[in-house]
Amino acid sequence: MSTSERQNLNMRWALFWVFVALFAITTVGTLLAVFFGIGSPSPQERSILVNVFVVEIGAAVAALFYSLFRLKGHRDEGEKAPAENHCELVENHRPQGQSAEKSAANDEELQALRRIIADILATTYQIYHQSGRQQPALEVLSQQRIFTIQSDGNCSCVELFEFRVVQGSRAMELFSISGEPDVSMKDLCFSVEARKGRQAVYLPAYDGPREKRFVVFILPSVEINEEEELSVAWCWPKLFQHLYEGMPDRWEERSNPHHHIKRMRITFRLHGLGRVVLRNLGEAGGHCASTQDERTGISECSWEAYEVGPGSRVVLQLDRGGKR
Repeated sequence: MSTSERQNLNMRWALFWVFVALFAITTVGTLLAVFFGIGSPSPQERSILVNVFVVEIGAAVAALFYSLFRLKGHRDEGEKAPAENHCELVENHRPQGQSAEKSAANDEELQALRRIIADILATTYQIYHQSGRQQPALEVLSQQRIFTIQSDGNCSCVELFEFRVVQGSRAMELFSISGEPDVSMKDLCFSVEARKGRQAVYLPAYDGPREKRFVVFILPSVEINEEEELSVAWCWPKLFQHLYEGMPDRWEERSNPHHHIKRMRITFRLHGLGRVVLRNLGEAGGHCASTQDERTGISECSWEAYEVGPGSRVVLQLDRGGKR
């Protein structure tokens, strides 16, 4: 390596560590001030710090993906033109199976990277939620889910989550979706909207075989005694496949262990599946109701409960009563 190349490399490393140090100082300062209450920032300053924190995460993710894909693409394009024939010759004489092994190794690296990003987001949420373990920071006024189930078992859902902050401030929420068969996060078509004047953005936090999690950031943060309502939409292909095949099907969930829910309602709108009966098999109480529109063939089943305690298990079973 020549002297100029060595100096160029040293300069890059110096810039790298300068930016890493500045990013670390800014992130740690934001975490301590916003989530651990160190110092005495005003509500407006806290809101600004939360916005800075979200920008920091976005910049880090953008830089990560740029380094993984954009720089790699530029390097490949730069190398291919002068050595195109040589690369093709090497590829033609590559031992059989070597290309597949390289592809598998790259896939493993990408999966490991996704797990690292998911762990970072999950840890960030846990740190943020640490202050709410002794006393719930939210009063959930209403939580509703409306499922639309087609005759082929495909399902879409809209969730309305209305809450009031009773302690500190709230800048993020974690949403978890479970089901089978396994689908990609892209196929979920996840979206979120804040309905009382704020902005809401999300990042994927966990991509499991039958569970997906998303961290939703609320901008600006919701301060004490303020209310907000989030509208979350997603779809899951073949989620109620058993119901389509004429067998009973279930929806199971467990309420957030930190939230006491004043009113919880789940509605199923079923198209072309005949008469469907809804049964409550969980521990949250409540009552069920089922109706059918003979003209349109749409059945609607709903379950509603009040004062649902933290961590309550909700189990609802759907039976195609018309086929028995």
